[in-house]
Amino acid sequence: AKLELSTSDPSENNLADRFRMGEKALQEKRKEEALDHFNLYLTYRPESVIAYIRRGTANDLLGRSEPALRDLNKAIALAPRSAEAYARRGDVYYASGKYEESVKDYNTAVGIESGNDAHYFGRGRVHLFYDRHEEALKDFTRALQLKPGNAEYHRYRANTFTKLGRSVDARRDLDKAIA
Repeated sequence: AKLELSTSDPSENNLADRFRMGEKALQEKRKEEALDHFNLYLTYRPESVIAYIRRGTANDLLGRSEPALRDLNKAIALAPRSAEAYARRGDVYYASGKYEESVKDYNTAVGIESGNDAHYFGRGRVHLFYDRHEEALKDFTRALQLKPGNAEYHRYRANTFTKLGRSVDARRDLDKAIA
């Protein structure tokens, strides 16, 4: 069932509620519902960068890379300094097997927002997938400097250490991941 606002001229509160419901649906992996909320929100707020990012995320989670890329491109056009938009587009490119585009977007995200651990982790994941182990190690290490103790980051860095033949370091990170 498509969502509709109760009035033809929605109040700010009604729109804000719809946006929050979209975010909640996205967090709970109710992707189609999230998409409906963000579609409705963007009908009335077509310049909302964050709504394009969230709708792009929902489309990506639904396996719809082209609509996701359209939304993320729109977000970047509206806000060329949005690190989140570049990082999310990097995620979509990565999932689509577009390595160079993915790394380029993560590089841009890191350049805009160098204190965000998730940007380094995302870029490191791409490097690891494509056997660029030294670059992956640098990114996972930086992500851990920014967010110490993150189990997922330790697991990925342990995997990277293993690929580099550094079993003692890999074991240390695995111990930290399960601690």
